[in-house]
Amino acid sequence: MRKIIILTSFILFYQCSQADKVQFDASKGLGSVIQIVATETVNAPVNNNQQSGGSGGGSGTSSFNYGGNISGLVSGSLTLTNGSSTVTLTPTSPGISGGAGTYQFSASLTGGSAYSTSITSFPSGLSCNIYNSSGSISATVTDIDVYCYSVVLTSSLTVVEGTTNSSNNISISLSHPPGPNPAAGVAVTYPSFPTNLSVNSALPSTITATATNRILSATNETGTPDFANESEVITAKVAQSAGSATNVSVTSDITITDNDKRMYLVHIASGTGNAGGKAGADTLCTSNKPAYISGSVGAMIGTSTRKPLPTPSSDWPLKPLYTYYRDNTTTIIANSNSGAILPFSWSNKVNAGITGFSCPISSSTCGYITGMDNTWTVLLGQNCSNWTSGLSSVDGMTGWAGSVDSNALSYFASTCDVLGSSANIICVEL
Repeated sequence: MRKIIILTSFILFYQCSQADKVQFDASKGLGSVIQIVATETVNAPVNNNQQSGGSGGGSGTSSFNYGGNISGLVSGSLTLTNGSSTVTLTPTSPGISGGAGTYQFSASLTGGSAYSTSITSFPSGLSCNIYNSSGSISATVTDIDVYCYSVVLTSSLTVVEGTTNSSNNISISLSHPPGPNPAAGVAVTYPSFPTNLSVNSALPSTITATATNRILSATNETGTPDFANESEVITAKVAQSAGSATNVSVTSDITITDNDKRMYLVHIASGTGNAGGKAGADTLCTSNKPAYISGSVGAMIGTSTRKPLPTPSSDWPLKPLYTYYRDNTTTIIANSNSGAILPFSWSNKVNAGITGFSCPISSSTCGYITGMDNTWTVLLGQNCSNWTSGLSSVDGMTGWAGSVDSNALSYFASTCDVLGSSANIICVEL
């Protein structure tokens, strides 16, 4: 931005043997002859032309200071060079606060001299442009302006596989304006963008200090599911539009939360509906957890405090928009909906060995306790007193392991003393 020097003179006496030499001093006059006070007025930012030369004044043997304005220098240091003269700037240099302010070279230039200023040392992690860098000096120069900036990405983000949600929002912008015309922006490229991530519209090829937002989605895995979270990195890189800095890039860490989970059956040793309540059922799931599951597990049973409706309780084991597999296989049982239930019909049965509604004599896993009806509503009168009772006077709803329709959840209510081949629990990987 240009600074206009308004000179106000107070004439006390007029005696001056050299009219072409004037000393600026706001604190004392020239032998009590002439006192000059300099007042600075700050105008709007300069345009991006590359020529400058001061604002008026004479030539001859007069010397003039030169410098300009800087913004966005929030870290590191920057060195400007003109011939043999240099000036190194930091976020807290004299005249600079918070990375923005004014600077000038310590050496002055004789009127009529040419200058050509360049950035010879750039701050780490910042890209900087210089404007009005060259010209012929005929007055004090205050518009050799430097704009520093970096690209800003959402620092970290977690995305669930196969989901599109407005909260999965990645923001891309510049930290500071890149020049006197900030709307022009700078070019940005993405040398690292994971193939299993997608955005709701194309990533911008030009960015400004105004944030551009994109909704980020994680694609479903193909082939064998890995049942593990993934860590990915997005890299954005901006180039110089003036000057010769090395391109500056920044990365953003993205966690893709795995939504492939497994289910397996665990037998209730007593053969009754007394699983020790939800805590006892969870313990059975944990103590019989297969080696291929390293994380936590929980029992998919309905109680007065563990239920999916009207909204899932905090300990409900199913998650919204997840895929549930049979044991350690690629066989999908069902996909949950946004309400964290498994809509019918399911893709496959819980037990592939059960056909129809006839339980083989040799099988002890033809069914499992649920305590819910076919709408996933908990049946408090048919859940063996929250799965703590083995009495014949109490009933418990069970699901059929050989079905993919609503019978998979609500098939038959047995007395809690003898559940037989339905004395099992569906355990879910959390």
